[in-house]
Parts: sequence; structure tokens; C-alpha cells
Amino acid sequence: MVQKKITKSSIIIDWGIFFIYIFFMERSNEYNSYMAYKQLKEDNELRGLIYNKYLKVLGRFIENMYPKLKFDIFVCERNKKQRKSDWYGMVYMNLVIYDVIRQPIYNPRTFDPSYRSLSYDGFISSYDFYGTIDSYMSEINKHLLISFEPPRDENMSTTMMMSNMLQIPDFECWAEHWKKSYVKGDFQIY
Repeated sequence: MVQKKITKSSIIIDWGIFFIYIFFMERSNEYNSYMAYKQLKEDNELRGLIYNKYLKVLGRFIENMYPKLKFDIFVCERNKKQRKSDWYGMVYMNLVIYDVIRQPIYNPRTFDPSYRSLSYDGFISSYDFYGTIDSYMSEINKHLLISFEPPRDENMSTTMMMSNMLQIPDFECWAEHWKKSYVKGDFQIY
């Protein structure tokens, strides 16, 4: 019986061909046109930018501007089958503000509907958040959704529960940013 000696170079070449084959076979179904390829590339760049930069910057910014406010930021994907003109990519951040009492009060400075939080002393308004973020980091508003969550407590009174039944609509910062850029004429049509 003849034994065949296996060398490292033959194994590396075989594994290399295998991985190249797997890489291209998995990638071949992701796009079927140049525009789809370009969109996928832009979405991957945006995803990296959000994870590596925007998430940390926005978190530290909110902590410094709104001390003691309970919040979290989630990275979300949009529905791939749906497209809107005011979207800037298929990835966005969702800023969730917790412990917001959903009964609106009116801010005496602006007379806009505002809300109170159990953890923050000031008024909370979607437009205030948008304006504050826009004045310092307008690029982030293109990828931001602001939503509010009511307090979670087992022993809430019925009046508190009734006020929490009111829904505060989510604020799509990208739509407001798109409107501002559309009015200024900074938009590009592809």
C-alpha cells in the first residue's frame, strides 16, 4: 500500500478554494444589480458608522445634557421591502426615554406639549430633543427615532394608569431633517 504524503500547501490551497467558493456563493444572492450592490455597500458603511461612532457620541451627549434621565439607544433595521424618500439608509438608532408620564403638560416657555419624567426634573419634548441634538450634531438626526416609555410599576394608581394609556407618538428625526434640507435645497435626487 502506498501512502501519499500530505503537504501544508495542498491543504491551504484546498481550504482557500473552499472559502472563496463559500464567500462568493453566500454573497451572490444578496444583490442582483449594481444599484443593489451600491445600496448594500452604503448600508454597511452606515451600520459601521452608527456602531463605531454615533452610538457612543449620542449616549454621552444625552448623559451630559440631561442628567439623571433614564434612556437607552437601540440600533434597528428598516423593512428591506419598503423605501421612503426621507430615509437615509436602512439602519437607524432608536432613542428610548423611560419613565415618561404620558399626560401632556404645556411648557410655559414654548407652549408646546411637553412631558415629565420620574427621573428628570425638566420638561421633555420631542422637538426639544431634536433641536438640542441638531444644534450640536445635526448628522445624527438623519438616523434617529425618539420614542417614550411609561413608568413600569406594579402599584400604579388608576389615574396613573389612565394617563399612561395616552400614546406619545414616536418622533422621526430623519423626516424633520429631510424637510429642513428639502426647504434649503440641499437634497439630491438619484
